[in-house]
Amino acid sequence: MGSATPQPQAYVGELPPGAIGIEFYTDVQPHGGTVDGHARWWPTDPGVVLVDDEYAKIAIIVTKNTHPKA
Repeated sequence: MGSATPQPQAYVGELPPGAIGIEFYTDVQPHGGTVDGHARWWPTDPGVVLVDDEYAKIAIIVTKNTHPKA
């Protein structure tokens, strides 16, 4: 899932048991839907905010965070 264009990306679905990561919901629709269990949002999509041409972000609601530095 690499790209030179900054874009939020995520796996679709719940975290597997014991996995490290963040589960979230968003009202921002992924670009072109989801493909092979992945979602991505392009900077030109509604609801995506481009930051300094280096990062892109979307609004989320975190439902689970298993990252050790949380």
